[in-house]
Amino acid sequence: MANASVSTRSGAPSGQHDGDVIAPANSPLLNVKNYFRLAVDIPQIAVFAEAARGPARFAVEFMDVFKKAGISSLGPISTIPNFVSETGILVGLIDPEKPSELANKYIEVLRSAALEIGTTKCQMVISTPSKNIDFDLYVCGY
Repeated sequence: MANASVSTRSGAPSGQHDGDVIAPANSPLLNVKNYFRLAVDIPQIAVFAEAARGPARFAVEFMDVFKKAGISSLGPISTIPNFVSETGILVGLIDPEKPSELANKYIEVLRSAALEIGTTKCQMVISTPSKNIDFDLYVCGY
């Protein structure tokens, strides 16, 4: 991750603190039907996790949900944030100022799961670049 533009979650969802990442109790993240509508447009997504136990575990939870929804995932790929302000769940975008329609749709699905989502600038996207997907998922600690 490089050059964060917008980041962090302004508040934690109600739930449990797991050392580094807050994982909502009975997380709507587990509601797979929220992700089914993305599977047609997003055949594969890369999931990055900060090199710590909490973020890695939450990243695996995302990957399980993606799998159940028919979205292949790569990861979790270990990463470290470039800035202290990069915390929480972030969508890495090639151009955070001009996210694609699909990126906006993806962010809305994540937000519908009661998650506060930030964005960050990434240099390259690993998630199916041949399909013009301009984003990846990052899970960072607090």
